[in-house]
Amino acid sequence: MSRWLRGSLFALLAAAVPLSALAQGEVRIEQHDGSNTLYPGVRIGVAADTVTFTLPNSQHAIVVTGKDCHRENGVRVCDGAEVWFDRYGVNEELRLTKAFVFINDTHRELPIKGSRVELSPNTLLVEILTKRGTYITGRGWVDSSGGK
Repeated sequence: MSRWLRGSLFALLAAAVPLSALAQGEVRIEQHDGSNTLYPGVRIGVAADTVTFTLPNSQHAIVVTGKDCHRENGVRVCDGAEVWFDRYGVNEELRLTKAFVFINDTHRELPIKGSRVELSPNTLLVEILTKRGTYITGRGWVDSSGGK
């Protein structure tokens, strides 16, 4: 898919996301050299299995499209993803080693299977490890449309 087409699809997706599906959270990017940056106040958009993290400057976004998604213990789990980093409208697909998306779109706290982590109601957690060794985590609040 061309960069122009992918950029256009991202813009359409962002415009199509209902305002109630937008929320806030944070993204932490830890480089392979151990340096890390925390981005609080990130806008989060959720549409189906795609999560968009728009950084506070609104010029950069991380778009995560979950793959192999299913429910475990009530949590929406994607055991893989495609990830793009959008800088000033230029999209770069990140090469991944691992990626997980966890979405608790219910009104109760739920555990992530096989983990000590519990997700509060209406929250999400995204964990990504790139082939370059960069570790990206995103977490935040999502709107729920009725405890699916």
